[in-house]
Amino acid sequence: MNTAWTSNLFLKVNALVGKWPVVDRLAIFFAHYALWICVPIFLYTWWSYGIIAPLMAEFLVMAAVAFSLSYMIALWTPRPRPIHQFPDITVLIHTLGTWKSFPSDHALSATLMAYAGWITFPGMIGVLFIFVAIMIAVSRVWVGVHYPRDIFGGITLGVLVIIASKIFTFFPG
Repeated sequence: MNTAWTSNLFLKVNALVGKWPVVDRLAIFFAHYALWICVPIFLYTWWSYGIIAPLMAEFLVMAAVAFSLSYMIALWTPRPRPIHQFPDITVLIHTLGTWKSFPSDHALSATLMAYAGWITFPGMIGVLFIFVAIMIAVSRVWVGVHYPRDIFGGITLGVLVIIASKIFTFFPG
């Protein structure tokens, strides 16, 4: 069910887990908490700039479309999480649901968050949000809950939804 490259890369990464406790803790932070810290930052900034309504509308529509597509893809192409294929791997966090691995909803959310950061905070702060999004996506592999294929799928879906939102809507940004 898994292609060799994604399983092999996952196992190589997972073999490193536990060797550097600081990296493990950072991965847990990014995989589990970083998105929840970024959302209030956007809401407060959009509210203080007086642009919360159009940007909230844009991102609610994008999120609804993205997650609907994500779950349709998961139903059409069921791919289990790594723990089901490799029961002896090291897993640093536990997920709410174990049935859906591809595409990664965290990578999808991180991609939408990176876009929000880019349009909300021009310059280096926007780049920082892109960095945080990359860390969120990579950390999901490090903590043992996704294959690299899942991350690429979530990022690709996020980028396609962002492009579609620019083509088919008149939202600012």
